[in-house]
Amino acid sequence: MPFFLHLTPLDVDDLPAGRREYWFDNRDFRFANYGVRAGGACVAVRELPEYPIAQISTGQYRPEVGEVWKVELPAGR
Repeated sequence: MPFFLHLTPLDVDDLPAGRREYWFDNRDFRFANYGVRAGGACVAVRELPEYPIAQISTGQYRPEVGEVWKVELPAGR
């Protein structure tokens, strides 16, 4: 099942032109591509952009049903 990672910048102009209309940067991933098992936990690593981030949204979705769960976190960066 795919995961999503959406990064909302402090300034939308920091986004690539093709993503400005959505107001966030998309770093979606599948565990099989980015995940590892460490200390009994599952961890996925994604590189963050250099621009200041206002909010991070993450969760899982299924293409046939949509969003399964979602968490929104203030980034403070």
